[in-house]
Amino acid sequence: RAGHIQRAYGDFRNSARLHDADPNTPGRILLAYNRASISGQWDSGSTWNREHIWPQSRQPGSASNSSRGNLGDPHALKPCNPSINSSRGNKPFGLATSSGTYGSQGGYYYAGDADKGDLARSLMYSETRYGPETGIQLVNGFPSGNRMGDLASLVAWHYADPPDTFERRRNH
Repeated sequence: RAGHIQRAYGDFRNSARLHDADPNTPGRILLAYNRASISGQWDSGSTWNREHIWPQSRQPGSASNSSRGNLGDPHALKPCNPSINSSRGNKPFGLATSSGTYGSQGGYYYAGDADKGDLARSLMYSETRYGPETGIQLVNGFPSGNRMGDLASLVAWHYADPPDTFERRRNH
């Protein structure tokens, strides 16, 4: 795809300080799910790590610092608290009627009110940009293989949580 500059997974260790910067506190970033403001300095994943919105186990390949494509695209990654990232695991997002804070709900994961639209749009971007070449696909219901869901919930989240200033700045 002409004009698309691919970034490596390892680049996110430093680039998160720019695109996930806390607009109220220089040198800090906002984490996915809990929106905690922490130091943006990379410390090998102790304070924050790199969350694949589309879990690694639900797409081809395995991330290394040189990985490109959806495994390294900053639109498909978010800085995250390591224990929250671990608790999500590879659960698909779902439950369109949910509201409140992030967390597991049965076999699905709720992204939380502040992030649900952002993460839904990230998944839609991933399928649009990388689906044809990798086979990743959004589906209704509980996914298997390289699929991710629940599409109906993601569409509802997109409308319930429109892009805010933070997301617009991040995507520019």
